[in-house]
Order: sequence, then structure tokens, then C-alpha cells
Amino acid sequence: MMEQSSSAHEHHGYGFVVRRIIIRLMPLIILMWLVGLATFATMIPRNPAVPAQRYDAMIVLTGGAKRIPAALELMRQHKADTLFISGVGNDFRVEDVDDVIPPELRKRVIYGMEAQSTVGNARETRDWLRSHPEYRRILIVTANYHMPRTQLLFHHYLAGYECDYFTVDPALFTLEKWPTHPNSLYLVLSEYNKWLVTLLHVYAGYDGL
Repeated sequence: MMEQSSSAHEHHGYGFVVRRIIIRLMPLIILMWLVGLATFATMIPRNPAVPAQRYDAMIVLTGGAKRIPAALELMRQHKADTLFISGVGNDFRVEDVDDVIPPELRKRVIYGMEAQSTVGNARETRDWLRSHPEYRRILIVTANYHMPRTQLLFHHYLAGYECDYFTVDPALFTLEKWPTHPNSLYLVLSEYNKWLVTLLHVYAGYDGL
């Protein structure tokens, strides 16, 4: 009994010490999180420029209404001959985009149907590119707030490829006023936390994404 009581007391004491340490570190953790948030906001691209060069293929990630039209406009400007749309979903039908993709471009568009996340987009793109070894210079299109996480993942999964990025400004996202614009604030906070988890995925092998 004495040994059990002593063990329980030691366990309780250890738990108390851990809680005290966490409580004392909490202000520092919050400060680091806020500094990271401010830094992350500066990483979101501003005023995207149309790339001057041509690419072997263009990748657009689904998830925003303006992304595919922006990629199609770049196709019209002859920035790439092939467009891979990643993450259209298993229930996708080509007929669903007849009103979006003009007839002259339809044969140059490929659909990736498996990806359900940004990690999935990167993996799906990697797998598709492996079947097209002639494609080495890639242009990736997504929303501006989504770009830091996209760059992190595609740099990881497409090592060895020359990747450039083109950002789209979503209609409901205001980068200059994100701290006071509710929808923009939500998107920045959400993307920042996802970006932190993505850092763990890329550099620590965490695969809970």
C-alpha cells in the first residue's frame, strides 16, 4: 500500500510539474504563433505577374471559381500546351465544364480525379508527371492565400522539376485588409494553421493530412 501511495503521489507530482511548465510557456507559445501568423501573411503573393516564358505543362488546383478560368486564359496566351486540372472529384464528368472550357482547348486539358486535399494535389500531379517525362518546366496555378502551402508541398513532391507559380486573387479575399475583413481573416487563420501542419508533414514525416 505504501509503495502504491508513493507511486501515485510521484505521478501526481509529475503531472503538476508538467502543467506548471505548460502554463508558464503558454505566453511564449502564443507570441510565437502570432509572430508566425504575421510572417505567414507576408508570404501571400501580391500583384501576380503573367509569366514571360512558356512551360511544358500547367497545373491548376481546384477549389476556387477563378482558378480554372485564369489557367485557361494563360493557355490562350500560349503559356503551356497542356493543362492538368487536379482534384475534380470521382463524380466529375467532362460535360460539367463544357460551358467553361472552350472547344479549341478541350483536347489539351487533362483531369485528375483522385486528389481531395492539397497534399493529394501534389501527389496526383507527381504521379501524372511521371507518365510524361518530357514535361520538366511546370506552371502551377492556385489562389494567393493558398500559395504558401502549395509551394511548400509541390517543392517537396516535385523535387527535380522547374516549378513556377501563378496566383489568382479570389473575389471574397482582401489581402490588404485581412485582419479586419472577416472572410479574409478566416482564410488567413485557416491557411496558417494548415501551413504549420504541412511543415510537420514535409520536415518531420507527419502524414495525418
